[in-house]
Amino acid sequence: NLLLGIHRVRSYNAVEIATRSLNVGFLAVLILARSVTVVNVFVAGLAATFLTGAWAFLQVRGVGPGAPRWSRSLFSATVGYGFKAYLVSLFAYLIVRVDLLMVKYMLGATQAGYYSISASVADLLYILPATIGTILFPRISALTDPREKWRLARKSMLATIAVMVPLAIIACLLAKVVVRLLFGRAFLPAVPPFYVLAGAMIFYGANNMIAYLFAALEYPAFSIYAWGVVLVLNMGLNLFFIPQWGIVGAAWSSLVCYLGIFLLELVYVPYYLRRVLGPPTAPAS
Repeated sequence: NLLLGIHRVRSYNAVEIATRSLNVGFLAVLILARSVTVVNVFVAGLAATFLTGAWAFLQVRGVGPGAPRWSRSLFSATVGYGFKAYLVSLFAYLIVRVDLLMVKYMLGATQAGYYSISASVADLLYILPATIGTILFPRISALTDPREKWRLARKSMLATIAVMVPLAIIACLLAKVVVRLLFGRAFLPAVPPFYVLAGAMIFYGANNMIAYLFAALEYPAFSIYAWGVVLVLNMGLNLFFIPQWGIVGAAWSSLVCYLGIFLLELVYVPYYLRRVLGPPTAPAS
């Protein structure tokens, strides 16, 4: 993340690729050595992260003057921001996990397994907006005018929607083939909820750009409350949708919630800018 903050995107990508490659390489060694255990797999992942983390540290070491040192003032200034970011991430994460837990509790482990596959495949669609947001965030943060931040985030949001819609359609067309090849015919019941979750990912991906805007604006309280409300809404909808429509109902609950958070935050942005900056002034004639 420090590499992104200083706009070294290529270095960031290199570290990410190296981490994944080392992880796969270590796992391959464990498989060939017939030493695959939970502990060994964990240690392999930890070793890959440590090695590439050290490499990343060496790349940022010479950026600032002097040696790195503890700063109480910087920690105090950022711990509140970090806690708000944690709450938003936690609520967003729980929406997916609550779906799965409620499906398992209400329908059993088999249906939960199907839904887990649907959600995992849908997560692949989120890689694109997540990547766009990762590159976008340092650029938004570097801007000083909140309205300019919003213009850049809005352009990225519209571009994300334009790409995600055809991508989701293609994914839906290929879903049966992919699930059959990767998991077998027995797991084809995972396909119908994926159709709904693919649509949900469009709104979730678009909202990702607004989320990075709010992150650059130090997380207005509304963004935290909105995710909390949507999480509660998700649980309520699941109580009604899952008994009626099974795992497809759980997927519809996610779609409604992701659409809801997208619309809430989209409507709130202009209000926030007016409240903080006042109405935009007309150019002088």
